[in-house]
Amino acid sequence: MDKRQSSTPLDLKAVRITDSFWCSETVRTEVIPYQWEALNDRINSAEPSYCMHNFKAAKKKRNPAVLKFIPYFAWANRGEGEMRVWVRI
Repeated sequence: MDKRQSSTPLDLKAVRITDSFWCSETVRTEVIPYQWEALNDRINSAEPSYCMHNFKAAKKKRNPAVLKFIPYFAWANRGEGEMRVWVRI
């Protein structure tokens, strides 16, 4: 799998924002607070996203599950090779 397409944790203390757009007063006082309200479903004119609700629900749902993966090469008799797999949980 190409690791450039995977995400990795980032130390936010090491991040420095230098672009003038993100450092503007409008972004700080309007855009970011609006986004926070939207993520928490507190914008009356917008459909709820359930974003924060889903994060909180996922945090509570830490039940171990048993998954059985059958390698594609064994399932379809195509030989070994890399494969990206998406698992809906």
